[in-house]
Amino acid sequence: MNIKYLSIIFSCLTLPLFAQTESILESVEKNNISLRTLRNQLDVQLMENKTDLTLENPQVAFDYCWGSPSEVGKKRNLTVTQTLDFSKISGRQRAVANTKSNLLALQYEMIRREVLKQAEVLCVKLAHNKRMLNHYNALLADTKRLSETTKRMMESGTISSLEHNRALLAYMQASGECKNLALERENLLAELSLMNGGEPLSFEGQPCANGSFEKNFDTLFAQLSQNHPQLLMADEEVHLGEKTLSMARVQNIPDLTAGYTGEWTDADRYNGFTLGISLPLWQQKNKVKHASMARQAAEANRQDLQLQKRNELKAIYDRALMQQSVWEEYQSILSAYQGGELLDKAFNAGQINVVDYLSSRSTYYDMVKMVADAEYEYQLSLLELKWW
Repeated sequence: MNIKYLSIIFSCLTLPLFAQTESILESVEKNNISLRTLRNQLDVQLMENKTDLTLENPQVAFDYCWGSPSEVGKKRNLTVTQTLDFSKISGRQRAVANTKSNLLALQYEMIRREVLKQAEVLCVKLAHNKRMLNHYNALLADTKRLSETTKRMMESGTISSLEHNRALLAYMQASGECKNLALERENLLAELSLMNGGEPLSFEGQPCANGSFEKNFDTLFAQLSQNHPQLLMADEEVHLGEKTLSMARVQNIPDLTAGYTGEWTDADRYNGFTLGISLPLWQQKNKVKHASMARQAAEANRQDLQLQKRNELKAIYDRALMQQSVWEEYQSILSAYQGGELLDKAFNAGQINVVDYLSSRSTYYDMVKMVADAEYEYQLSLLELKWW
């Protein structure tokens, strides 16, 4: 398949890229069964578009006649003719075929981008899952240490069994979250493997929502729309309508048939040429009108699609702005928090009880999770902009 696919230009986006993401996307594009099937179908359809672009085969006719009575003699005729189709000679039909091939390539590109987008979303989910595993493993270690401390304190009579049970319950909850996240990771990797044609893939990337995007929406839309397959398809539909209209007009020109003709008798020999035309009285009826209406419909569809896609991108853009703001605000609050060591010292000194300690620790870990979730949502918005 000799097609130059659309290059994705992200001059308006600076996106976070995990170390493994690029190699995973390359592997998925190569091994994905749906894409592989579509590539084969595309090859067939492209080859089909290349058929019937040449002139019709020349025609050869030979006549042998014997006379009656026999004294009249015999007669032989030879005719060689070629029909000239001006829509093919002028290149109009080839231009239509090339535009149809461009549309097929864009259809494949649209599906290809959607598959790769899904694969990269899985990478972001796996990175978020990894961060949550680290988060809950830290919580698990913290609550385990607390449960062991409270057990000794309970045995020494410093605290009641109720407070120890609360610490133990926090440990069990953290352990359950770790198990759920481990199961979720297995499911995500299985889904990624399925997209890779059944070939297993691993991903250990860490989240990094340090991407940015063009804040001027008009500039963003102008740059991203240059590589949007649906918008490009709408443009090609208009071009197809224009080329089909041009071909329909040329097809109103009568086809010309020209060639050599010869006749031989026992006594004489005749050589000459033959000319003929086909009168486009029936087959071409309403074809120009139909092509003109189709071109107008394609132009109206292009304008409507541009408006729809602009509104669609505006929604993604607004959501990305909001999620970036939320993530930066949460991150700023978390970075200013310095109560962890003070909380441990207060508990060890007996200044606060287990309930207060668990409540304060829970608030901190909830804030860490909120930051991670905000970062995750922001990353998904950046991917929506990237693959829009």
